[in-house]
Amino acid sequence: MNDDLMRLSDLVPTYARCYKVSSQEAAYALHELIEELYVEHGVNRQHPSSVNNIFWVGKAGDAKRTSRAYVLYFQLLSKYFYGLFDSPLESEKNLVNCYCEDDQQSKNIPASVIYFSKAALSEWVVDAGVEVPIFLSSGIAGRQAEGDDERREFQTKELNSISLILNGLISLIKEVDKAHVDQPLDDAAARRASTIRRRALKLRSSRKSFDLGLAVLSLADAAGVEMPKTQKTFRKYMGDYSSCGADKP
Repeated sequence: MNDDLMRLSDLVPTYARCYKVSSQEAAYALHELIEELYVEHGVNRQHPSSVNNIFWVGKAGDAKRTSRAYVLYFQLLSKYFYGLFDSPLESEKNLVNCYCEDDQQSKNIPASVIYFSKAALSEWVVDAGVEVPIFLSSGIAGRQAEGDDERREFQTKELNSISLILNGLISLIKEVDKAHVDQPLDDAAARRASTIRRRALKLRSSRKSFDLGLAVLSLADAAGVEMPKTQKTFRKYMGDYSSCGADKP
């Protein structure tokens, strides 16, 4: 189970450790939190089933959602926390009542097999305009940091591709100029220059089926200039112009 996932049964002791309060005080605070979420999401927004987007029934030691259809309710989840600080029945304190659609009846489910994502719960709390418990807010911060890292990685790849294309095109201009101006000293150099001139001429094609991206990559290959390895990358930055005649408007 990854660091973002928690069992419902661990919520009270985690809250108690975080705020250095008793288990009863932690259960009361979480009971109040669920009540606030119910008012905002369940009543004001008329979306009482949203609790099932956050909490789900898994298996013992396995956070994967069970294939059996269980329905959780705000009121019964709130009752679970209420029972932890008020109910004298010890045996029922760690059970959550929910409805099993497969069996068409209510069941008491151990809180240890009900799971949630800390990041998802914290976002849900934020969306309700309620203060997020400290140990949950780290979940949303972690998700945001992960998203920032992914964006930075994407931007780096984009900039590297653009730089490769621009530097490649500048080098191509120089090589084409040399092929037209310089006098080759040997047969191999003469053949290379001839190939560069011939492939450069193809860039002026006005054929409807002309592929400018492929023509540029072919020219780069003849000139020994480093460019993107695939037409797909080149076309991404050339847009529609890469698949039409260079002389067309």
